[in-house]
This record gives sequence, structure tokens and C-alpha cells, in this order.
Amino acid sequence: MRRTLNAPLESVRGHYQAAIRHHKGDVGLVVELGAYLFSKGAYEEGKQVFENIRNLSLSGQERNRIREVWKDSDGKPIVFEGRVRRLAGLLGFVLAIPENFEAFFWRSTGTSLLRERNNVQFTVGFNTQGAVARGIRQVR
Repeated sequence: MRRTLNAPLESVRGHYQAAIRHHKGDVGLVVELGAYLFSKGAYEEGKQVFENIRNLSLSGQERNRIREVWKDSDGKPIVFEGRVRRLAGLLGFVLAIPENFEAFFWRSTGTSLLRERNNVQFTVGFNTQGAVARGIRQVR
């Protein structure tokens, strides 16, 4: 509720932390807190939240499930512009410009032809690993 009412970041974070303790580390709430911090520009704090849940014993399906999508005030997914920053095997990383945060993506059909420094557009979802670039498409 505080999140919806645009309460101060510290207040919202405190209520999330209390809810997480009350619900004994509910993974969904932790991802929601990390996503909230990211959407407010607190990227380092959000990354720390995701680091804390990375080592939990979860199935691959639970670990990779998108639990939050970064949306605008109208409820539509925000389309970010950026650049492919790094490719490493099956993983790729994009840098959102000018927001200056990094999101990872799985290199698969549709993204296998991307190369480092390609300009791209994408939306962002959040799972237990952090920010995930989705719907990536190359732009000129």
C-alpha cells in the first residue's frame, strides 16, 4: 500500500523487510522488494537484495520465473533502450542508457545473432537473479 501511495523509499523498504520476516523469507516478496528498489533507481541496493536470495535452494523453474515486470504509471511495460555490453556463453548483458543499469538475458533463438555494442530495445522483468532483459530486439 505504501508503495502505491509513493511513500518514501526507506518507509517502503522497512515494511517490505517486516513482511519478509513475517512470511519467513517469502521469495516472491524478496523479488518484489528488489524490483521496487530498481524501479526507484537504487540499483546497488536492489542488486544486494538479489544477491541475498541467489544461493537459496530453489528449482530452476522457480529461480527463473518472472515475478515482477517494470511498468510505467499506466501499467504498461517500459521499453528501455541500451546496448549489448557483454556476451558470455549462453548469457548476455545489456546496459540501459541513460538509466545506467545492467540486465541479463539468455542467448537463444532471436538473440543469438546479437553482438557486443549492438543497440537494442527491451523490457525488464525480475526473477531471483535480478533484472532480466525481455523481448530484446536490435535497433539501428
